[in-house]
Amino acid sequence: MKHISKIAFAIILSLTFFACNESDTNTGEDIQNTSQEIFASKTIEIFEELTTEYFPKEDVNFVVYKDKNGFLMAKYELIGTTKKEVQMGSFAKTERRGDGGTTCEGKWSCGKAIYKCLENDQDALISEGACTGRTAYCVTCQDPK
Repeated sequence: MKHISKIAFAIILSLTFFACNESDTNTGEDIQNTSQEIFASKTIEIFEELTTEYFPKEDVNFVVYKDKNGFLMAKYELIGTTKKEVQMGSFAKTERRGDGGTTCEGKWSCGKAIYKCLENDQDALISEGACTGRTAYCVTCQDPK
């Protein structure tokens, strides 16, 4: 019985040692994946904010992709009936946003910035990293393609 308990103790000790060694190897890729996961999660939160506060869910499309430098971007666009309504009213709108973008930090501020783009019959791009250099997000309006 003593022999079995010594073997069991040795197995548990070795498994604990190997488990600790594997979890201690943190690479830059893990950090980058975490950053990308946070960005993807934020884009979903923003989509939910847009579709609960401003537009019907079926009239907003968004896609998350990597730009040519490997940074994550998300593009939001209106489709369907809402897009047609915005286009019909867009002749009265004269305000166009510049290329500088709007810095935002959360689903409400980013959702509001994206809403302004979509209401002006433009697509909205959101990227990680602020427009002014702080750590946040940048929303830029662009003409639909």
